[in-house]
Amino acid sequence: MENKNIKIVECSLDELSKLSLEGTYDVFYHFAWASTAGNAARDVIEAHVDNIKYTLDAVDLAKRLGCSRFIGSGSQAEYGRVNVKLNAEVPTNPESAYGMAKLCAGQMSRLKCE
Repeated sequence: MENKNIKIVECSLDELSKLSLEGTYDVFYHFAWASTAGNAARDVIEAHVDNIKYTLDAVDLAKRLGCSRFIGSGSQAEYGRVNVKLNAEVPTNPESAYGMAKLCAGQMSRLKCE
């Protein structure tokens, strides 16, 4: 379903730092992440270090586009294995490179946005 207020732009993660778009935008949604398929991919440290960089590249792009909001996606993997309903009070304790990188990307992108 198309919406005149939403523009979807597909771009390779490693091209985010070079992407140029016309106009200004209000909100940037960043949902892309590499190396998520299968348990083995979740522990490829180098791939997830790249994902952190790509998230920060997305923040820079959002700034260049005039966005006042940046929304990224987190993961339950940031919490590790817990037996409670997840909420902001649950301590993070990621067990995989994927969860560690998601937590790091979220914290660093928040800091960069400030």
